[in-house]
Amino acid sequence: MAWKIVRSSLLQNGPYSISQEMCDIEVKSSTPISLFLPSKSGLGICALALNNFLVTLHNDFVGRCRSLLNDESRIPEVSLANITKAHLVAYDPDKDFLPMIFANCDYSLEVGAVTTIDFNWKSLERQLFNRLIKGRPKIISLIELFVFSKDICDAAVFKALTQKIPQVKLSHEVQRTILEEMDRLDDICEVLKLLYIAIGFLSSAGGDPSMKLYEYLSSGLKITLINGLKSTQIQQDCKLEHIVSLWLLLSLKRARILTERKQDPFDDVSDNVKSSLDEEKFDLNGRLHNLENLDYFVRELLEIILLYLKNVPVEQLHYPLCEYINAILEEKGSDTVIEDLEKTLPGSIKVEHAVEVWKAACKKKED
Repeated sequence: MAWKIVRSSLLQNGPYSISQEMCDIEVKSSTPISLFLPSKSGLGICALALNNFLVTLHNDFVGRCRSLLNDESRIPEVSLANITKAHLVAYDPDKDFLPMIFANCDYSLEVGAVTTIDFNWKSLERQLFNRLIKGRPKIISLIELFVFSKDICDAAVFKALTQKIPQVKLSHEVQRTILEEMDRLDDICEVLKLLYIAIGFLSSAGGDPSMKLYEYLSSGLKITLINGLKSTQIQQDCKLEHIVSLWLLLSLKRARILTERKQDPFDDVSDNVKSSLDEEKFDLNGRLHNLENLDYFVRELLEIILLYLKNVPVEQLHYPLCEYINAILEEKGSDTVIEDLEKTLPGSIKVEHAVEVWKAACKKKED
């Protein structure tokens, strides 16, 4: 209800003003819950803007009333997290407001004349202030931001994880078996969700590389795994030293399934790296033949997009993509920097084209 009433006021209000497109969002049963989860990105900005508007409105109203009535007493302060209805300027028109009005009016009835009503404005003002405004605190808006677990897993987190737990790549045989067992998108997404949780903890606290992933999730993090990890191979063979390899394997599988379904596998990645290739696209399909290991390219570019390009700085968007890829591979100590990559990705293909290049390479591999 609050969103419906005040959304038009959020367009240019305070530090969290939102776009007209966001203001026009109607709350329906199909509306993403993220609209109401405060965040500095995505739809969560709407919740931030709504909170900021309501807190500012409350504080300005209480402050103005105290100023008009020369109330110089110290105003209490309460953090937003501890607010209750008793702290707010809130009333029921029928139960609270009308009885005060009736109690402060005098009826006068004379024979042959209309009824006259006189209000005791001073008394009504005093009662309104004492009952609805006096003692109301200033609200301190320290909003706890909501962050999706996958959004905190960036390159820095994976680097910290690798430093604490040296990573080992899953064997080709194990990878093949996992992919055969994990053929449902829902199962892949569910396991990825668990991996993001585990990676977040492991990057800070570390762990025993030889500990089985299933044991860490169930015993270490106390996560109830009703249906296990959806794959017998994962449950039996995957250890904490394999977690990055498993994450990349399943992320690649998820991205390919979504791409085949004509859906966006990079919905949480900045639109700035999704620029179309225009005329270069047709030439790129032929150039991809030059890559000796297309599988490696597809896998590494996916990792770069997910970990490095989610919120890439604007000034990096126009770097040549080939130089950016090899710079990242050198930085993270990959065994294989892609030689002569500029022959496949000319300088006209920039970082802003990264997603389109990945989709083209993925399609080429499937052909």
